[in-house]
Amino acid sequence: MTPKIKQKSIQSNLATLACMTCGILATNGIVVFNAVAQSDFGGDIERIEQLPAEPLPPVEPPVFEEPVFDPPPPAPVSDPSPAPAPAPSPTPGPATPPAPRPNRPSDLSLTRITLGEVQSGVLGAADYLDDDGRRVELFQFTGRENESVRITLINSNDTRPTGNLSLSPYMRIVNLSAPEDEQFLGGTIIPTQYRIPSNNPLIPVDNELFLRLPSTGEYGIVVYTDPGEVGRFGLSVERDRTRYLIDSLGELTDDSLKLESDNSPYEVIEFEAEQGQTVHLNAISPDFDTYLFLLDPNGNVIAEDNDSGGNLNARIALELAESGTYRAIVNSYRVDGRGRYRLTIY
Repeated sequence: MTPKIKQKSIQSNLATLACMTCGILATNGIVVFNAVAQSDFGGDIERIEQLPAEPLPPVEPPVFEEPVFDPPPPAPVSDPSPAPAPAPSPTPGPATPPAPRPNRPSDLSLTRITLGEVQSGVLGAADYLDDDGRRVELFQFTGRENESVRITLINSNDTRPTGNLSLSPYMRIVNLSAPEDEQFLGGTIIPTQYRIPSNNPLIPVDNELFLRLPSTGEYGIVVYTDPGEVGRFGLSVERDRTRYLIDSLGELTDDSLKLESDNSPYEVIEFEAEQGQTVHLNAISPDFDTYLFLLDPNGNVIAEDNDSGGNLNARIALELAESGTYRAIVNSYRVDGRGRYRLTIY
């Protein structure tokens, strides 16, 4: 039976996340990263390759002359005429500075990161510069099917007078082993949109992603800046050891149930809870702007949320007033929202 749910109260809608697709090939044991960054990078980034080193020119062997043991020639007869004055040497002009080397897609550095490792880095002049002036670095890790991970991008507040390297960077996560239209798994909210703070000022809510990996294989992390900015950052990939009461992967489709208020699709997940228990619900999606409702055992809406989880994801934390069967409603904020989602409750 379709629950009667009050109309959504939030009127504004954020822009959908820009998509980034990546591919990976293996050639003679060398990993080749092919990436196309769309609107977040202001145009396509061309093929990213680890190019083979250019061959060095052949080295000519040194030539050794045989020593001469003949006696020295007699001294020349002195000439009374004066010797000619040496020609003046030309005055050297100012040195012409070398032309700056243009950034190329092959300038993208690829760093392998392992689970449990914290990787520190700097986005600066040595990194790839895209058409919009954003510095970019790539990271890669290996994951297993259904493995839960937490990926954290850490800001820097390095404000030393000898070079301000404070930075609030962004990231995108892709499944390199998946078909192209299923590679994007999540990322920081679109640049220029608001950032949601957390208890740790160096880690906005938007810069922490909790993912359940869909397959065994290779995953990529793209770290980048706002145009013109450089600075330090930290990146970690850790196993998520949270014990979830519910961890459900689903998909909103044209066949999903529809809300009476706006005809947007939704799905229902039930769970048991006790009076006085505090529950945390998170609905995340790489494909649409999630909206989350919580219904009590009597079918009343007791909480709803749009973007509190950051990155257009919904989050609810609530102490329950009674024991019984509760229902979480995973909904799309937009009527045309379709795609994959993950609902976790703990």
